Amino acid sequence: MAPFPYTFLQPKLQLTWGQVLRNSPILNLPDEAPPLLLAYGSDEPPELRRQSEDFFASWKAKGLVADLMPIPDKNHYDVIDGFLDAESLLCSAILGHMNVR
Repeated sequence: MAPFPYTFLQPKLQLTWGQVLRNSPILNLPDEAPPLLLAYGSDEPPELRRQSEDFFASWKAKGLVADLMPIPDKNHYDVIDGFLDAESLLCSAILGHMNVR
């Protein structure tokens, strides 16, 4: 969340550094967790792709299990469209994590 105070959103959000640190997922990784599926759209802006990849690397460095899944031709707004299609890459990966398929 560290980039937010430097964006056009800060006047509305008015985040303090304490809030940024407390609410930044990468700074608050659990010691134990079930496997994580981290999906992002390949058409995301470079900064959002970097953040996903950094979070994945930090999760793995902590010894936690994760899969990183860039979804082709999707962005921040339509990456979850796969929830509507049981045969999509995203839904198939989720079901795989649940051992349904």
